[in-house]
Amino acid sequence: MSDTRLADLARKATRGDGKAMEALLTELHPRLRQFYAGWLFHHHRDPEVIKDLAQEALLRVAQRLGQCCAEDDDSLVGWCMTLARRIGIDFLRSSRSDWAVRTFARELDRDTSVHAEPGEADRQLFALLEEVHAAQTETVRSVLWLRLVEGLSWDEVGCALATSAGAAKGLFQRAQARMRKDVLQRVEQLPPQVRAALEGRLMPRRPRPRRAALTTATREVYG
Repeated sequence: MSDTRLADLARKATRGDGKAMEALLTELHPRLRQFYAGWLFHHHRDPEVIKDLAQEALLRVAQRLGQCCAEDDDSLVGWCMTLARRIGIDFLRSSRSDWAVRTFARELDRDTSVHAEPGEADRQLFALLEEVHAAQTETVRSVLWLRLVEGLSWDEVGCALATSAGAAKGLFQRAQARMRKDVLQRVEQLPPQVRAALEGRLMPRRPRPRRAALTTATREVYG
């Protein structure tokens, strides 16, 4: 039988019981922080970001608790995590996050590590990509986001852009080629030592045999 302790607190809170609301949010807070720490593991290690997102999620839970019809704790936590995930996606899409740029950086350069603090070459690459990414049209940025970050199928991307799957894939591939060309042209304008390091990393080469660990973005490049 499923536990209902949190669900009971939620029901009391929706009826105006302030102590029940406080107890519920106190219970949910460490779960939300743990959720963001795991969900954002490869994107953001900053504890302040995780703390802020958890607080924002708690506020959203308190505001929308009346919409929750959960009968047990598992359902309630699932509902809370759905809200938390939406907040996280909004954050990744916002100007506070460089996730879209970092995703395309990994596509261009398999040596760019998201498990460690970026080095000087990584920072140079991210800076170039920010410029190139910002110069793209809204449609191009959308197709990159939908495919690389949200991981939608080509049919889903096409539907979101009101076009066919084939047209969406063609737009994506042309954007890939154009952005790679633009980045390499900008690399040519860098100091020789930095240019040599980045050119060596950005030149096409055979993939390493780590297929199971490839991200969606990398699979798009290497099949």
